[in-house]
Amino acid sequence: MPCGDGSLRGSHYWAREIGKFGHTVRQISPQFVKPYVKSNKNDANDAEAICEAVSRPSMRFVTTKSIERISRPYTVSEIGW
Repeated sequence: MPCGDGSLRGSHYWAREIGKFGHTVRQISPQFVKPYVKSNKNDANDAEAICEAVSRPSMRFVTTKSIERISRPYTVSEIGW
């Protein structure tokens, strides 16, 4: 079963945990979810916007980072300076 999640702090952890149960987790960058928020920002409206965004066939998703990737510091080339 596919699961959608906004790619924020802690979401990579939860994506790994949910993936252990056999679900397909798709993370979306917050900048791509924002256009789907219909009114004031709250949890219910955010969840509705994420569901709407995940259902779009052309949506770009973020790959879930491994523990090793999160614990490793970024290099200058990865930051893009």
